[in-house]
Amino acid sequence: MARLLLLPGLGADERLFAGLGPLGLPVIPHRLPVPQRLETMTAYALRVAAEMKLRPEDWIGGASFGALVAADIARRRPLAGLVLIGGALSANAIPKPGRILTALASRLPLRPLRKLIGQPAVLSLAFRPLTPDAIHLLVEMLKSTPNALLREGARMLASYWPAIPVLCPVFAIHGAHDRLMRPPVLPHCLIVEGAGHALALTHAQDTTRFLQEVLGTARSSSH
Repeated sequence: MARLLLLPGLGADERLFAGLGPLGLPVIPHRLPVPQRLETMTAYALRVAAEMKLRPEDWIGGASFGALVAADIARRRPLAGLVLIGGALSANAIPKPGRILTALASRLPLRPLRKLIGQPAVLSLAFRPLTPDAIHLLVEMLKSTPNALLREGARMLASYWPAIPVLCPVFAIHGAHDRLMRPPVLPHCLIVEGAGHALALTHAQDTTRFLQEVLGTARSSSH
């Protein structure tokens, strides 16, 4: 049976997708492994793919950095489809100031950066609208993220410029007020008004309906 495997963003884990409803096929959130020092995105993505034991009938998706990892996997492995949830296909979707800050974050001391990023005002700016429970969850996920994942992931995020296309159909859902990534230029990209960067968390119902439609249409067309 086909599955949908989902990768979270940097500073998040499988709890990011806990609010999604039933999608008609098994949904398997996969926690990002810690990258090796100076590991390339290609090597990292293939390692993640091996851990997930992906099959050609499977779908893969992700949020933010997890979407870039999923996209790189979809460039190198046969899959049924790729779903970007507040994600992108390359670093080109990150505004230039964001790429510079992300590159710097891979080199600066992490303790003050963690403290800054974990401030409710900063989280609300990036991921609005946020309930107190959502802020608490984002802070807890950030606390449990290893330093090496933040540092090496930021490096890969800022320098990901792939040269080969994705091998499967690509679908995307993106927040209209996402300040961290621009929406991907795709024929199948749903823009959600009032949403920021953490769609799966803040707009779980919209994300669920989108995934139900994408996966349902794909199953119907395959019969």
